[in-house]
Amino acid sequence: MSDPSPRRRLNRLQTVARFSGGFLFGVIVAFFSPHLWGVSVVATLFSIGLLGLCCGLLAVLFGDRFWSFLSRWL
Repeated sequence: MSDPSPRRRLNRLQTVARFSGGFLFGVIVAFFSPHLWGVSVVATLFSIGLLGLCCGLLAVLFGDRFWSFLSRWL
């Protein structure tokens, strides 16, 4: 039997756009996090990059469901 809702593959432009949007969102959220600024500069930059990377990957993997979840959460 075939799957009734096959996952559609994203082209390169869609993947880059989704990752970039998620990455920027993660960086902005991490930048304005009050818990981040009491630690060293290296730890702050690492945390900002890590949250950006995580949000970017989640945006690529889940797409509109990720943004819908964030809009309901915020």
